[in-house]
Parts: sequence; C-alpha cells; structure tokens
Amino acid sequence: DVEVKDIAVGSDQYCVDKHCVWAGDANWDGKVDMADLLPIGLCMGEVGVARTNPDLNDWYGQYGQDWGLSLGLMGFDAKNVDTDGDGLVGASDTMAIATFYGNVHQPFAEPLPAIEGLQPYIVPLDTVISPGDVLEAQIWLGTPEYPVLDGYGLTFSLAYEPAIFEDVTVDFSQATQSWLGYNSPLLYMTHEPAPGKLDAGITRTSGQAVHGYGIIGTASFIVVDDLPGFKLGKDKSVQLPIRIEGGTLMLGNGLMGALPSANAEVTLRWDDEAPKGLEMIDPSKLKIFPNPATDVVDFHLNGAGNEFQRVQLYAITGQMLYDSGEVQARHWQMDVSDLTPGMYVVRAITTAGTISKKLQVGR
Repeated sequence: DVEVKDIAVGSDQYCVDKHCVWAGDANWDGKVDMADLLPIGLCMGEVGVARTNPDLNDWYGQYGQDWGLSLGLMGFDAKNVDTDGDGLVGASDTMAIATFYGNVHQPFAEPLPAIEGLQPYIVPLDTVISPGDVLEAQIWLGTPEYPVLDGYGLTFSLAYEPAIFEDVTVDFSQATQSWLGYNSPLLYMTHEPAPGKLDAGITRTSGQAVHGYGIIGTASFIVVDDLPGFKLGKDKSVQLPIRIEGGTLMLGNGLMGALPSANAEVTLRWDDEAPKGLEMIDPSKLKIFPNPATDVVDFHLNGAGNEFQRVQLYAITGQMLYDSGEVQARHWQMDVSDLTPGMYVVRAITTAGTISKKLQVGR
C-alpha cells in the first residue's frame, strides 16, 4: 500500500533533488536507517546555515542552503546531517532518525563494497538457557591479525527469533573503555524496525579515527517465560540461532564498507524442575547489567526454578550499603545513582545458594 499525504508548505520550502533535505536521511542515500547515525558522529559540532521553518512532524523534502562542507569523502553536503535544521550538527539530530526510521524518498544506492578480512563476532556468555533467563552475548569486531584500521563508527542488526526472545537491547557502555572509545566521546542508538530485528549503531564524535579490535557492546535477550505450543522435542531442548547481519563500517575519511555476518547458537532447555547442586550457584547465573552502572542496575537470576530471596550490596570495606529484605523474584532493580564511583560487591541469596559478584559504579 502507498500512503499519499497532502502537505501545505510555504514557497521557501520548494526544492528539487539535492537542494532538498529529507530529515533523518543524513547520508543522502534515499532512506532513513541506522547508517544515518554515522555522518552525525563524523560532522559533530560543525556549523552551517539553519533551515527556514524546519518541519520535523511531516516528512518531505525541505529546502536547505548548501553549507559548502563535505567532510572527507562523504560525497554529500553536510546540510543533510543537520537533520533538525538548527544550523548545528549535534546529538539532537538523531531524533529525526528515530522519528522517520524506514522512510524512503528515492531508489536505494548501490550496495557497499565488502571490507576484506575484517570480521564481527557474537559471543554468548551462556551456552544453555531456560525460559525466563537473560542471555547476554558480547559483540566484537576485529582480531589482532585483522584489526580495524582508521575506524570511526559502525552499524549492525541483531536477528533473533521473536517468539523466543523479547526486550532485546544492546549496552554500549563497555565501548567507552575499549579501543573504539579511546580519546573520544561516543554516540550510539538502537531501533527495532520489526519483530526479530534490532538495528544498532555507534560512532566516535571527536573527528579522529582509531585503530584497534575488541568488544563493541553486549546484547541482552530475555527468554520468554511461557512458550505455548513451542516444540522442544523429547530431550526438551532446541538449538536457537542469534545473528549479526547488515553491518557497515565507516572510516575516518567518511567512506563506508559492508561487514560480513556473524552467527552463534545457544541451547534452550526446558526443565520441569530446577537443576540440583552447585550448578545453580555458579556466579554466571547472576546477570548484572549494565555493569559498569551509573543510575539503575538490573539483577537477573538465570536457571529454571531459581529465585532471589535477598539481594545485598557491600562496599569493598565490607560495609553493607543495601539490603532488599525478603523477596521472591528472578529480577531485581537497584538505584546506584547516589553511590560514590568505585567497586562494590553484590551478594545474592537464592533458593539454591549464595552468589557474590562485583559491580562497578561510574559516572
């Protein structure tokens, strides 16, 4: 179906082709998607001519005076990167991407050239999961043999089974301490365009590219508690794929290339009863995210039939700073915004035993 909308605009908005700015299409490729985040990072702080009466409610081509600026080899004027039309490229320009995500105004550009040798990875931190668990998977890019050279930002999509996983997120806080965040603030966002797909992007904003490899972020998938009609077979387990696809990398000169896909599998196991013994007090069963945390931190207990009975927080000196009291839940939240940045110890008393793990609080 095609929707036709009659929009009344002033004569100062009349434009044709590249005289037009389509809010959100920052890279002028004809569509609004996660790749439009990358030129915002590259042009962060640039100043130019503001648009007259910019409209961020209806989507149409609005006249924009050229800035006469095209950083590196972007191939389009930076006026397109100023999506909100205020004359300054900043983080607020991501709002138009979210508002008009998926909109198209011209045939798509040619596919990006592949980047040879550079590989992303998705690494699940658990290989066996149960209904109600939180699955965490780290996302890496590059290796010591094939690192990122002159990298500036990247995008990717997570593909997963929406009947099994819900509330899928990507936490990029680790990237601020990794190679990608070296000597540069980072700008990142995510968007779910359809069930079973989460688009994500992250970019530097300093104007300086970087070399390196390693962790980009951590994806979290919540396994649906109730899976009616889902066939697990006689052994009550099934292999589930999770996948990174559609990745792009932008270099410091503005050029972009396509990244290969990456796959991983985890085993979904449905147990009628919780496993007995030490397995349930394995520290990996306690999920803490985000970690480092700045305001609210989530605790989730994996493993069928296991629940928190009490959650406590201790300073490194041994002083108890928080006690939840008696609880009966698999998920718990704590506000750490008033805590001094540093390392703390979480002590979780569960139905199967006690788990202690470190929590880092930052700002």
